[in-house]
Amino acid sequence: MKSIRVGFAGTPEFAANVLNSLLTEDSGNYSVCMIMTQKPKKSGRGLKLVDSPVSELGQKHNIIVYTPENLCSANQELKKKLKSIDILVVVAYGLLLPLNLLKLPQHGCINIHPSLLPRWRGAAPIQRALEAGDTYTGVCLIQMDPGLDTGPIWAYEKIAIAKKDTYETLEDKLFGISEKLIKNFLHHQIFDPNFILKKQSDCGVTIATKIAKIEGKVDWAEKASIINNKIRAFSLQPGIYSTYGAMRVKLNDSVLLDSDIQLNLEVPGSIVGVIKIKSGQEVLKIICGKGSIGIGKLKKEGGKWISPRDFINNNDFKKSIFFV
Repeated sequence: MKSIRVGFAGTPEFAANVLNSLLTEDSGNYSVCMIMTQKPKKSGRGLKLVDSPVSELGQKHNIIVYTPENLCSANQELKKKLKSIDILVVVAYGLLLPLNLLKLPQHGCINIHPSLLPRWRGAAPIQRALEAGDTYTGVCLIQMDPGLDTGPIWAYEKIAIAKKDTYETLEDKLFGISEKLIKNFLHHQIFDPNFILKKQSDCGVTIATKIAKIEGKVDWAEKASIINNKIRAFSLQPGIYSTYGAMRVKLNDSVLLDSDIQLNLEVPGSIVGVIKIKSGQEVLKIICGKGSIGIGKLKKEGGKWISPRDFINNNDFKKSIFFV
């Protein structure tokens, strides 16, 4: 059997991990021969243009990388390249592929999507699943159509979301599943004429909208469970923060202490103090609108992550000052 000519479209670290897995597998069954990714973006204090993780990996392996700005008017070189490949694997590309491009590869385009579709179609399925307090998620392999993650399903796998899962830990689990599903597809399913794809259900559709920076600001009037889920989802990007006195403080490593019960009418955002939980870890106990949470790591703007005890000792702690 001839080697499958694979194209790859993706942008962030999650996509780069999938691409790296395809590039490092010792298999003559397929080869990655072209890459599409988003154009370099300004980053850091100097606002220098930085290539996407997928672009950097492609350049490292001497694979041609395309960064089209307008897919509706893609140039002839890109169209010719897409027409020459057997399949385009798409992972968190960040742009919708129009129908005229979807039809160019011999077997179309396949998308690796880290959710149990049709739940959490869109840009941020891992974060939205955590924010919503979902207890299950998974990965779907879908044949792409012009809609937003609406195509029929080749394969899927479901996993439980642990109470302590954060974006980083859950992304790592879903990467392992993604790697397994796409390799099985390329080795066994792509040329199977008898395989029947499963249409997505019209029920249970939810949209995983892109994360806005403002979502990183804690509203202490909310329930403890809601705040805890947001920290699990957004601590990496855009980052969770609050204000203590005149300081902006980032928060991470949270634990739900008192689940959504009213606590003595104390002011939301007020600090009870440093306590030790069952695991032996020390956390900073903070009152929420209902219930309370513990924070295991804090960081002042421009500083390093420190323990709750160091935060209390270094900031002239007064109970009259609370997070807002």
